[in-house]
Amino acid sequence: MKKSTARAFWILTLAALWAAGCATTGVNKGDINLISVDQEIAMGQDFSREIAKTYPMLDDVEVTSYFQRLGERIARSSDWPDLQFHFQVVNTADVNAFAIPGGWVYVHRGLIERADNVSEVACVMAHEIGHVVARHGTETLTKQYGIAIVTQLVLGQNPKLWQKVVADLFTTAGILAYSRKQELEADDLGVRYAYRAGYDPNGMATFFEKLLQLQEREPTLLEVWFSTHPPTSQRIERVRAQIASLQLHPGLVKDDPEFLRVRDRIRAMPAVKTLRESQAKPESQR
Repeated sequence: MKKSTARAFWILTLAALWAAGCATTGVNKGDINLISVDQEIAMGQDFSREIAKTYPMLDDVEVTSYFQRLGERIARSSDWPDLQFHFQVVNTADVNAFAIPGGWVYVHRGLIERADNVSEVACVMAHEIGHVVARHGTETLTKQYGIAIVTQLVLGQNPKLWQKVVADLFTTAGILAYSRKQELEADDLGVRYAYRAGYDPNGMATFFEKLLQLQEREPTLLEVWFSTHPPTSQRIERVRAQIASLQLHPGLVKDDPEFLRVRDRIRAMPAVKTLRESQAKPESQR
């Protein structure tokens, strides 16, 4: 193939990939994303299998079904209501939550145990749903690996490379490092989605405030959270300002008896360690 022909081919290919990646959920802010929606969903399946191999999931039907229903209610109020979301509870003491591309959201047990009411958990889940809807995971993938590598991935030219990318991402604790811009966008979307779903959006601000207080008392429980979701005072003020612009009404759910019952059920289970502690090798094996 002549150089001019090859160059034209790659320009057309990249243009097609750009169009496939950007025509998605209606909240894309113009950041480069060369992964199509179908490819993103497939990636999420691969990623979720890697997480299941390493993360201890809470095996309790009542608990998992409750949070699946809670998450689905919020997701239906998002800008990607037809995406099939999956919600799971990670059985560790960490106060954390994270999402991966394609609709997978994970909430750690420690976060649920320390929530005062359902609105706090609902707002955290809505924040993670915001990351998924805005496709922050695959935006980050495009930035981290560059156009050349991502082009090979989406064209299926190098299956082993795809496996390596999934493995590399998982070595960072299964959590993509989002930018400040992406975190703020997820805050905005989270407040909006929780409100649309009928939950009191003040839960976002009160939980962030709780994290700042908890960091002083039990910093090890927040080690992962603060590395990926730093809740600064300015960020809390920003969330408060957004909430003030909404028309809050008495019908918004702050708490409900079912959440309290499920939370107490979790609290009554045998104590667990943080993810880092549970994965640490005994001194005899170091």
